[in-house]
Amino acid sequence: MLQMLSYCKFCNKYCVQEIVIWYICGDEFTNQYLIMLHFNLQQIIRQRGITSPNKLLIQYGFTPFTASRILNNKVTGLSNKQLEKLCLALRCTPNDIYVWQKPTDANIPKDHPMHKLLPKQERINMIQQLQELPLEKLEEIRKFIEEMPKE
Repeated sequence: MLQMLSYCKFCNKYCVQEIVIWYICGDEFTNQYLIMLHFNLQQIIRQRGITSPNKLLIQYGFTPFTASRILNNKVTGLSNKQLEKLCLALRCTPNDIYVWQKPTDANIPKDHPMHKLLPKQERINMIQQLQELPLEKLEEIRKFIEEMPKE
């Protein structure tokens, strides 16, 4: 496995890409393609309205150094323990944390489960939308939220 740093159009940062080269049955079949899993943290942080993500990760047991590396996409992978802590801190699942860029030359069936990790359109900025609503609409939303069943 080979790793390289390249610009990611999904998170607008430089990310580590893992290049996997498969050789099956010697020289009879060679398939080379990029596996591109990226962290989706900035979108989750925006959607949750988290103003101090570094502080939040430290509260959940990450060292300041590790928290900074995770938030700046400087890690190439997470241990299961780190992934669990990250999910607990951000109130999400591992599937929310990762997005996948399908390699253009890969022949992956349309029903393959990896397609669930393809990036979704950026959702609206709810905080901004709420700030722009009239007060009577905010009251309706507050009542709706209070009536929602608690998990």
